[in-house]
Amino acid sequence: YEAYLRAEVATARGDHAQALRQLELAAVADPTDGYLTARRVEVLLAAGEVDAARDVATALTETSPELSAAWIALAEARARGGDAAGAIDAARRALALDPDDADVRAAAAEVAGGDALAEAAARAGAPEAREGDRSLAARAMALDPAGIFRRSAAARRRALAAELAERGAWARVD
Repeated sequence: YEAYLRAEVATARGDHAQALRQLELAAVADPTDGYLTARRVEVLLAAGEVDAARDVATALTETSPELSAAWIALAEARARGGDAAGAIDAARRALALDPDDADVRAAAAEVAGGDALAEAAARAGAPEAREGDRSLAARAMALDPAGIFRRSAAARRRALAAELAERGAWARVD
């Protein structure tokens, strides 16, 4: 878990190479954790390594086809690579696996574009949503009119890591 948190701190600092090293260390502790691999895809995308991210995400969907995070990772990688149809297909597969998960719905909306979703959230009075807002929160709120949307555990860990990085709580991450 420490390596994972160090990866999140490195990501928050923009040190993608260090984040990838830490995620590899975290995977040594639990090589079957598909969520670590999905996070690796996110970091690769943030580093601009779209082809590598797509390859890792594709492999993840082959080893963990039941994991919605694998399909969302593939959708994001395909979208960044310009394969809109492939991205939407992968997002649909994630939704089929976890149709009631607000985080999956929000991520699928993010991949699909979602301008109409952001506008719907603005009309619904979502405080995070403004006209033309393409934020994840706006899309999630539009997809979740009952207000069930909540930040996932992974999002909370990333926010904590970013806050720790800002405060300089971890001077070194290697």
